[in-house]
Amino acid sequence: MLQEIAEPLAKSSKKKDKYTILFVDDEVINLRLFSVAFRRDFNVITASSGAEALEVLDNNDVKLILTDQQMPGMLGTEFLEKTIEKYPDVIRMIVTGFADIDAIAQAVNKVGIYKYITKPWDNRELKLTMDKALETYELKNERNNLVKKLEEANQSLEQKVEERTKELTEANKRLTSSLTYAKTIQEAILPAEQEVVANFGDAFILYKPFEHVSGDFFWYSKFDDGRKDLEIMAVVDCVGHGVAGALLSMIGESLLDKIVNEKGIYRPDDILSNMEDGLLRMLGKTDKEGKETMDASIVVVDKKRNRLEFAGASQNLLYVKDGVIETIKGTRMSIGGVRAGEKEFEAEQLDLDGVQAIYMQSDGYRDQLSPQGKITIRRVKEILEKIYDKPMQQQKEYLDKFIMKWMDGEDQTDDITVVGIKI
Repeated sequence: MLQEIAEPLAKSSKKKDKYTILFVDDEVINLRLFSVAFRRDFNVITASSGAEALEVLDNNDVKLILTDQQMPGMLGTEFLEKTIEKYPDVIRMIVTGFADIDAIAQAVNKVGIYKYITKPWDNRELKLTMDKALETYELKNERNNLVKKLEEANQSLEQKVEERTKELTEANKRLTSSLTYAKTIQEAILPAEQEVVANFGDAFILYKPFEHVSGDFFWYSKFDDGRKDLEIMAVVDCVGHGVAGALLSMIGESLLDKIVNEKGIYRPDDILSNMEDGLLRMLGKTDKEGKETMDASIVVVDKKRNRLEFAGASQNLLYVKDGVIETIKGTRMSIGGVRAGEKEFEAEQLDLDGVQAIYMQSDGYRDQLSPQGKITIRRVKEILEKIYDKPMQQQKEYLDKFIMKWMDGEDQTDDITVVGIKI
């Protein structure tokens, strides 16, 4: 059955017909220029006002909206806000000649725009931006379909195992095949290590799932509007392993993408709070029952101010300053878990002067069992003090070899994620 899920999802990733995009502008010349420039590549529909555009949306399968901001009758942000409830998955962009900071803030916070493009636009750059936006649309759509299908498949498999014990061997074969595909999809959603290394200068990601799919995931985003230059990194450990943990990790990745990239929330404590609210809402819960939880680290590096902000949900941040391993402790509670005294998530700031490296990790590395017991956080610090000044890829290789030697032939017991960033 899970193989049947994989096949239509694989087909959906093939090349499709032209995407339908809507361009809204009150100036006729701009409508003509846009249509002529992009009608070869897209099915371009134009509208000269927000009201006209809303009628167009009712009669066309639009995947991407680009709108001017300053238009009579209805601003671009007002028009986009009206589309959110009825067309939540459509990618939204603003193309305008007015550098209105208030309008930008409104668009990011209320509308969740993908990009803010200034006029006059460059056709080549705008085409690349639109292609990337539509790739994001397809990836989100495929991810949402996969989450839904995996949930249905998981429920169905549990029932069939109980009812048809004799078919267990065949069911496991189908499950393994589909989990292999699910692993491919999950890894495709994760940011490439090369991207993280390129943006931070030098970094590593040690990622070792316990099973085919992982309850751990890492996430990265960059924000640079000329005034702020932020690098956001997250390491999240979802409760459970295998399919259950992977489903929760996909929810977590989707929440982070929406909170940071669509809502424009960049404080790490606010990100954790919004993740908790979103998790409870998606699971249909009104209180924190302590079952479906996530441990998380959020680091926001402010390059212009040479500092970082950190907030943790049952995870800590390690950093090296003047050759000594120091710790910034996160809040002792998980996202969605039972809280002692309802204490809120808290952010800590760290001046990066003298800081050589930072390390984020799930609990899988230090809790890995062997005949010698667990590694423990103390041993992890001792290891990092020996290797922090080496190139990050050498540090990754050392940590990987150490954990394999520590296990001494024993099976892995948890998902492992360790992220190191050279400052």
